[in-house]
Amino acid sequence: MSDEKITYSVHDYSPVNKYIDEKSRIRNTRSVWGYTKSLTLFLLALGLFLILVSYAYHLYKKNLNSELVKEGTEINKTIEGENIVYSQEVTRFDVSPVIGRFKIWTGFEWKTVNDLRFGKPHNSDWCYLSLVGNASASYFFDKNYSQDEQLNIMGITENEALKYKQYCTNQ
Repeated sequence: MSDEKITYSVHDYSPVNKYIDEKSRIRNTRSVWGYTKSLTLFLLALGLFLILVSYAYHLYKKNLNSELVKEGTEINKTIEGENIVYSQEVTRFDVSPVIGRFKIWTGFEWKTVNDLRFGKPHNSDWCYLSLVGNASASYFFDKNYSQDEQLNIMGITENEALKYKQYCTNQ
């Protein structure tokens, strides 16, 4: 048995190994390209989302008050379905409760909306007496012209009308 020769054969599998390595490399390349495409799409979507969020933040932080009142212009704005007109001069009225047959109206005027909003003193004021139920019958207390027709419609004299001046809120 010692004379027996051991024989063996050597096979060269390098072409097969090369083929397997090539297939593996192609599969890995496809995976990398797939991941790259996915990452690119994700980054584009994230960028678009961030742009939209920044624009929404800009709209949220926008100071609307500075745009509503501009010098020398009138601005129309729709707020909750109602058309609001902002102009330069602002008038506010105080109305007394009905005294007999009359109401006393006191008006205050500011040059701008901001003057009223920020508590600046008013530029002018006035007060008048009106007949309840007849808006056209009004007697202005500080006018220098004859208002006899108005007093006749109201059915009082000038001295009686002046007694109501004490109810003006600008006194």
